[in-house]
Amino acid sequence: MKDYYEILEVHPKASPEIIKKAYQTLAKRYHPDTARGDKELAAAHMADLNEAYRVLSDEAQRRRYDLMVSVAGDYPGTPAYDQSKSAATDGAEESPAGKRITELCAETVEALEREIRPGKEHETANREAGERLLTRFERDLTRPLSVFENQPGNKESVHTSLGLAYWRLASALTWGGDFGAAERCAETASRYITPDAPFYRNFQRTYTAIRERKTIRRQQKRGNGWLIFACVLLTVVFGTAAFAALFPGKLPLPRLPAALSSLSFLPAPSGPTARRDVRTGYDPSHPLLANEGYCELTVDNTHSDMPVYARLWDTTNGIPVRAFTIRQGESFTLKDLTPGRYEVRYHALYETGTPAFGAKSGTLRLEQIVKGNEIHYTRAALTLNPEKPGAPSPARIPQGQV
Repeated sequence: MKDYYEILEVHPKASPEIIKKAYQTLAKRYHPDTARGDKELAAAHMADLNEAYRVLSDEAQRRRYDLMVSVAGDYPGTPAYDQSKSAATDGAEESPAGKRITELCAETVEALEREIRPGKEHETANREAGERLLTRFERDLTRPLSVFENQPGNKESVHTSLGLAYWRLASALTWGGDFGAAERCAETASRYITPDAPFYRNFQRTYTAIRERKTIRRQQKRGNGWLIFACVLLTVVFGTAAFAALFPGKLPLPRLPAALSSLSFLPAPSGPTARRDVRTGYDPSHPLLANEGYCELTVDNTHSDMPVYARLWDTTNGIPVRAFTIRQGESFTLKDLTPGRYEVRYHALYETGTPAFGAKSGTLRLEQIVKGNEIHYTRAALTLNPEKPGAPSPARIPQGQV
């Protein structure tokens, strides 16, 4: 696969304006009518420039190209990139079956990014979309994968693509509440993702989070069963007592168990306590979107005695693009953000239970400013629960809207 960014001599996260300017500059240098030296070499280079600009100047084509490249691990500096440069072009990875598998992985990742909407309110739609995309992916994968695995040659890049696709499917299914299918996808991904994969550590965090959430969900269901049993028991006992009080002599009044008569099983009221197992960093089950720039946002939680769960929302498109947690007394910096308008929504994390309300910041404007040949990106900061007198209070929102 050609590196179009290298051909145009720009960074993979360059803006459309920078790409256009680079193309125009290089076109003047290598156009056969104006180039000095070998005309045939200049014509070949110009053809590469035209091909690269045709793809990168079109938003849809550039998005698909970036997905194909990222799924294949083909960016410079990654192990897969270095191996592919020296691998034989007639190996298993370059076979029709290998290319088809890579295309299926890219299409699936693209569909997941388009259809999965983080948030409890989208759980049903996410589950249906995740299960549908998983079924389609595995159906279309059966034939080329069978052919590919029987071919000789280097298979690491294609296996990495499969691992990444199954990892994204696992993350998507957690947003649909289907932790059984999510765990199965994560187990499949673990067979393809090796420790030298660029995203190995992030995948391990996701895998651990899925297993923990599955355990929590199982315990919640078990607890709900006991709660229903307790409600039925209380209804029978107190209903019988009320009937006996209204109609004395009609029904013997049962003796209440000591635990029920004293209500000693009810916990004493107390304030919320901070959750102890929180780590500062990204939520591994949420995709990292809006990552086509160099803007930064530091979120400061040093003025709070509670850890928080937060999401960065793109206010223009109305979607969350990053999810993260911050321990009390710590800060976290979100990097490589695309220029745009954002807001941070967050709520406290308790050891037991969840708060009814969260909060959201005002609008944060992150910009890319071109000055001559230099590009400057916004580096902003946001303090949660500020203590400064006169600081604006964050807007209160329902916890489900975070």
